[in-house]
Amino acid sequence: MAIILDFAPNDIERIEHFANKKAISMSEYIHKAVLEAVQEETECEKIDRSIEQVKEGKVVYKTMEELLEMAK
Repeated sequence: MAIILDFAPNDIERIEHFANKKAISMSEYIHKAVLEAVQEETECEKIDRSIEQVKEGKVVYKTMEELLEMAK
């Protein structure tokens, strides 16, 4: 699927600068940046769900001693 992005000239210069530093094309740089942002957002959603579980009391707390005893 093709997507057209419109960047301001100074943004294009910065994107080109960072792409050149990595020795990749601007297109590849943008593609990787978007995928990294999506991955980061996915991880944030997981953290948000975990925080919600803690707030709802849906967790079990164990001390290190209890965990070591369970491992035997």
